[in-house]
Order: sequence, then C-alpha cells, then structure tokens
Amino acid sequence: MMKKSMISLLTASVLLGGAATATATAAGPDVLMVYDDSVRPDFYNFSWAQHSLTQHQIVHSGRAAIEMVPNRDNGLYLYKDRVAFVSQYDTLQLWVHGGATGGQALDLVLQAGGMPVAAKSFAELIPGGIPANAWTKVELDLAALELPNGIFDGLLIRGTTDGEQAAVYFDDIALLNKASVTPVEAVANGLTVYDDYLNRPDFVNYSLAEHDVNQTGYVHTGIHALQMTPNRDLGLYLYKDRVASTAEYRTLRFWINGGADGGQQLKLVLLAGGVPVADKQFAELLPTGSLAADSWTKVELNLADLHLPNGLFDGILIAGTTDGVQPAVYLDDMALLRGE
Repeated sequence: MMKKSMISLLTASVLLGGAATATATAAGPDVLMVYDDSVRPDFYNFSWAQHSLTQHQIVHSGRAAIEMVPNRDNGLYLYKDRVAFVSQYDTLQLWVHGGATGGQALDLVLQAGGMPVAAKSFAELIPGGIPANAWTKVELDLAALELPNGIFDGLLIRGTTDGEQAAVYFDDIALLNKASVTPVEAVANGLTVYDDYLNRPDFVNYSLAEHDVNQTGYVHTGIHALQMTPNRDLGLYLYKDRVASTAEYRTLRFWINGGADGGQQLKLVLLAGGVPVADKQFAELLPTGSLAADSWTKVELNLADLHLPNGLFDGILIAGTTDGVQPAVYLDDMALLRGE
C-alpha cells in the first residue's frame, strides 16, 4: 500500500498566549492492512474454522473484530492475492483477545502456495499465553523466520488441541515495515484519547461527520490516524464515559494535519451532558491562523483558561464552520494531560 509522503513536520505548541515552533522531516508508514473492521481488498477469507468477520461485542477498534472458535486444526485463513515480500513488510502486527476464558492453544502459520513455510505458537508470541478479557498486541519479526525466498501469501491461525476451545478474537491485523513507523510515545502523566486507536472504553466515537478511525495514509506516529471530512457543523465527536475535570486534566493536546489541501476552517468544542460549554476557532489555536497542508501541527489547549462551568466536560468535538463540505483533515496522538 502506497503512503503519502509527509513533506515536513511542523511543531506548534499553543497555550493560548504563546507559540513555539520547530520543523523536522517525517514520512508516512509503509503499512498493508489485512483486517480492520473487514478483510481488506488485497486479501481473501478462505477460513474453514467456525468464525465471524463481523462480530461487534468484543472489538479493539472500529466497529467489528474477528471471532474464531478453534476446533482441532481448523483454521482462520486469510490469503493474499499476490505474494508479500519480507523485504517490504518485515513485521506482522495483530491484536488478540482471549474472551472470558483466555489461554487458547493456537499456532500462527505463514503459507506460500498453500504450503506452510513458518509457524509460531501463541505461547511463544505471548509469554504466559493469551490473556482473558483483554486485548494484547502481537508483533512477529518476519525477517527472523528466514522464509524461503523471503515470500509468503497466507496467514493461518489454527488450534493445536484435539477438541473445541473457547472463542478467541482478532482485530487490526497488519503487515508493516517497522523502520517506517514512528513509535507512539506513551502518555506518562495523563489520559490517552487516541494514539493509533481510540482509547476504549474510556472514550466512545459518536462522530456524525464522514470519518475513518483507522486510516493509514497520513499518520503522525504508529500506523493509524483519525480522518474526518468536515461538513458544516458535523464533526468528529469523542465522548468520555465519565466526566473529566479541569482540576485533574490541565491540557488537551493533539496533532492535526490539513492533508493535501490545508486551510480547513474548524472549531474545537468541549461539551458536558451533550451541551457545548466552551469553543475555540482553530484560527485562534494555530500559530499562523491557518491549517497547514501536508504538515503535522501540535496544538496544546490550556483547559483552565476556558473557565468551564464547574470545570467539567465529557465530550470533545472538532467540526467545520463553513456551509459546505471541506477537504479531509487528519488528527493523531490526542491526550488529556495532568498538571505537574
């Protein structure tokens, strides 16, 4: 999958009274999604194990994840229409959830031409086995497998026991060039809203604008960023399951990119109980007053300066301020930061 090149990385720290800027270069990650909400067009589902590609009760990101019921060596098999080269994609990344039980005994097998060329047990990939009631990220170094000719065309996950096991769940399966991915920086003193994925269950996506929480074309860190197409006042709306207080969280921080066009006219609105309690035009938040094209800009908003009623909010809305549709805008690495 081709990625748009990020020409420059513009850093602008905005604290409602001053701005500091710096520049650096960056490039979008080289990522080929296998599954996120659905099997991507480059892949075909040839699974023969009992499974669902659309279950929505246990989901890592988006609206759906894969459910598989392991039974002997019946497999979840995703086949690529053309061979993949380890020289291009050196890492397989996926998320696995053990359901209420956990501990499923599974193998992850790479295939070429219908034949196994490498295999790893999930016991090797996850020390202690697949946890129950939690999502766990798995990264497999494909280069270390020394595949014949460095090629493969199928991903197979199968059970290794004599009978049926409890259902297991998979989401956000991707092939990536690890060197092209800028690592996500952990939020040490605060609450992540979005960094590669929406922080569920702390936040729920109630966006009304056309959007994609898993797009890979414009990315600040990791392999995903949010994409939103502003349409009048329809926007990206992220709702917190419990109210947040400005006494605890002093700053809202995120990165924004204007895509190929830039110049989108936007507003940032904080809500409490579905009612707006504060808003800021992006012209106030950006150092130049305008959203740059093909560049990432960091925005930091001092929440105390907004004088929210009782200092409380539970929703973050980013929406357009014009009468029509504007070009897509991209957001990444959003967090609420505590004070020092």
